[in-house]
Parts: sequence; structure tokens; C-alpha cells
Amino acid sequence: MNQRPPHRILRHLAPWLMVVACAASQAQASPAPAPVPDQGKTMPTTSSQTLDEQFELALLAYERNHWPQAFDAFTVLANQGHANATRMVIQMHRHGPRLYGQQFPLTSLQLQRFAQHRP
Repeated sequence: MNQRPPHRILRHLAPWLMVVACAASQAQASPAPAPVPDQGKTMPTTSSQTLDEQFELALLAYERNHWPQAFDAFTVLANQGHANATRMVIQMHRHGPRLYGQQFPLTSLQLQRFAQHRP
């Protein structure tokens, strides 16, 4: 059986856990929670929403275990060059079956393009 030792898995997940923890603490500090996208719909975006606001909405969907919606929202942001969204997309794609019980497919072209956007 070819499994990674737990400390190696945690080493890769630690940065993402910090992102989620920071976002959760920011969400608790805000007076009104951001709206969460419906299960079957994509995240609506308006011209008044900044990329960071859209990222916060995607993170909120992620925190609420609405992973397909979060992945779709992160992918839209990654296509626009948002570095943190790009990292989330790549990690969800790479670890999807093991962490989320589902795959998050990306084309090889998307992977190449996103790898260039990573900080």
C-alpha cells in the first residue's frame, strides 16, 4: 500500500488550512455574512465586486463544503489571474479524490496556464 506519512500530507495542507482559518476569522469579524451561491447555480458576479470579494465568496462556499461551486468560482478567478484562487484550483484538482471524495478536472492547458500564475 503506497501511502504518504501523515506529516507529509499535513505539510502540504498547512498553508491551505491557514487560508481557510484566516478567511473564517475575517468572516466572523464582518457584520453581515456574504451570500452563498445556490447549489445548482454558478456564482453571480457584478462589476462592482472586486476579485478579492469574489474570492471571499468562493472561500465561503468552500468552508461550507460546497466544493463544486467553490471550485468553479476559484477557476473563474484563476482565469483572471487571481493568485490565491489559482492555488486553490490546483490543490483541489490535485487532492480532490482523497480530500473531497470527487475529482475536479482541469485540462493540461489550464494546468500549464495556472502554473504560470502561481506566486
